[in-house]
Amino acid sequence: MDAQKPPIVNLARLALEHWTQGTLYESRDTSFGARLGLKDLGIGYGEVPPGKSGCPFHSHHVEDELFVILEGHGTYR
Repeated sequence: MDAQKPPIVNLARLALEHWTQGTLYESRDTSFGARLGLKDLGIGYGEVPPGKSGCPFHSHHVEDELFVILEGHGTYR
């Protein structure tokens, strides 16, 4: 039996979709959980320009979110 290769995603190669709402919200992002073989857990990557917010205020009642800042800084609201 061949050893299965671990799934690896190169963030620099992901095709990002540009999203805006008004002048405050803007991001480029994508979801890629299926690429990792995930069925019950979603995962995504997003880039938010300086001075912008990634999304309007909202809440989830049946899911959690985790944010990891790879560069720059952010404010959790």
